[in-house]
Amino acid sequence: MSSDVKTDHRKALQRLGIAVGIIVAIVATYAKTVSNDRTIRHLNQEAKLLIESDNHAELLKAAKLLDESLDVRGKERFALGARAAVAAELALEYGVQAEGAIATELSEKGLKAKLDSRGRDMAQMAAGLAPVIAGKPAEAEPMIAKLVEAEGGNATPEQLFARGMARVRSGHTADGLKDLRQAFEGDAGNRHFSSAFGEAAFDAGDLFMAGIAFQRGLELPQARKVPRGSGKGDAGDQDGDGIRNADDKCPAEAEDKDGFEDKDGCLDADNDKDSVPDDADACPLLAGTVAAKGCNIHQRSVIGRARVAIELSENIEKQLETLNSLLAATGDAALPAPLKARALLGKAEALVALKKYPEAREAAQQAAAAGGAGDTAAAHAEFITGVAIAYEKTGGAADKLNKAADLQPSIARFYFRGAKVLAEAGAADAGQKLLERFEKANPGAGADFKAAKGSFLIASGKQADGIKLLKEALDENGNNITAMRDAARALVGSEADIAEGFYQRLVAVYRSGSREMGIGMPLESVRKFVKNVEEAFAGKADKVTMWANIGKAIDDQLNPKPAAKPGETKPGAPGADPTASPATAPAATATPAAAPAAGAAAAAAKPAAPAVPAKPSGPATAAKPAGK
Repeated sequence: MSSDVKTDHRKALQRLGIAVGIIVAIVATYAKTVSNDRTIRHLNQEAKLLIESDNHAELLKAAKLLDESLDVRGKERFALGARAAVAAELALEYGVQAEGAIATELSEKGLKAKLDSRGRDMAQMAAGLAPVIAGKPAEAEPMIAKLVEAEGGNATPEQLFARGMARVRSGHTADGLKDLRQAFEGDAGNRHFSSAFGEAAFDAGDLFMAGIAFQRGLELPQARKVPRGSGKGDAGDQDGDGIRNADDKCPAEAEDKDGFEDKDGCLDADNDKDSVPDDADACPLLAGTVAAKGCNIHQRSVIGRARVAIELSENIEKQLETLNSLLAATGDAALPAPLKARALLGKAEALVALKKYPEAREAAQQAAAAGGAGDTAAAHAEFITGVAIAYEKTGGAADKLNKAADLQPSIARFYFRGAKVLAEAGAADAGQKLLERFEKANPGAGADFKAAKGSFLIASGKQADGIKLLKEALDENGNNITAMRDAARALVGSEADIAEGFYQRLVAVYRSGSREMGIGMPLESVRKFVKNVEEAFAGKADKVTMWANIGKAIDDQLNPKPAAKPGETKPGAPGADPTASPATAPAATATPAAAPAAGAAAAAAKPAAPAVPAKPSGPATAAKPAGK
């Protein structure tokens, strides 16, 4: 073989080797990409579930998973925006200061990167919240305006949420509440949105919307039935689960096709190992508790709902028990400092309602200590201390209530309830000054201020003027629970029929909450309220009888009678024993506000929905659905 041939042969082999090397490198790169994609999908999916849970411990875990995802691919389409949003929530809501810088850095990167729609929305929210975290909420609005404009003028729930938080923190509470409500309605399954809106509504004195928002955060998904193999297979697939025996690790037991290890052929009866079988687990891939159907209870919503219930005098001892159990929790279930402060505030409020004033003041001071810098707990603690002192009549209540307003001037509850408490304690002049202070800072204050002033006037002994204002407030906002309750109580003795109408409207609100959102007060609590109304009408036999019938209708719902078996006749039907008591039949079309006495029991059993508050006109931009 000539030297030229040998040279050509050698070059051919070299080219072949290079080609093989390139092919191997391409295959290896492809394999690594596929492996990375699989890893990222797994990490992101776990993180999404933890973010939806929205508890402090789960958010910290989600942050670690998203960090791992970003280590695999630095500008991953979802993880970059999600990590920025988690950092923003940890910094803003839980005081994890180191996360504030992460939120700023990653949101800036996210705004420049090509993210998927959900990742982009979350990055934009974090960017809007970054100035709020830095204590400069006024700087957030122009930034968000640019983002909205870039989206064609249609604000996303994330943008509305960021702007709402900025407005609330900068003292523009009314506008902030409109934004937060629109964010909540645009993405009602987002626990972060619902709890933040609930807390803002509670501070503004809107117990109706606060209760709806917190209740939404407590809602759990329904458990879903998981498809399984038929159990009737053939020689090649013994259990009929679609996986051939040769590849089936459990050939005699059918696989459950639920997205969790579906290729091994084995039944995974409890994917998340939380002792709740998947068929009964509403959150089969996220460990939870038996009491919560396999999900995690949202701590912020539990605390918020308890505080609303305490304000409404709804089973106060039970709310106190709930708050104490949260405060006693350890490990991952232990409350972070800001939530511990809120739970202690709720405890203090419950103790005031139970007239345990020294214990209430002690719990309030514990809340102030737990809240830390930048938290509103110190202001709330001053407020609760002032309320306790007012009822104790030991002096200094007005100073405490005014100090609370000095610390957090935008919290309407401090003025509204504070003024009424001072009037009840015989210090109406101080209460009047508190209301005047609010009105001066909020010219043109609307229905809620009228209701607060009406309640204050009644507590001051000016019943006629107070009732007039309460009626005006209810014409403007028919779901103001406090106004309805105060008007009804004031009118029981003098105008029983009008009082009865207000009480019926309250029952309707308590029962149905908002038909649009499907929230209502627990039936047991409604029953207790109806019993209190019955006692309020003592001496008016016709009304006592009517409300006793309403209570019986609710009792029948709480303890339903078993359905008649085939061949049996229900009481009241042809052939039935005429002495048997007929069951109360609810009339679905009765309107509680105008129900006559004969139909009142039916109206309470299944009331027509009360007027749902009109959606706010809010900002000029319309919300668009959340990206998923």
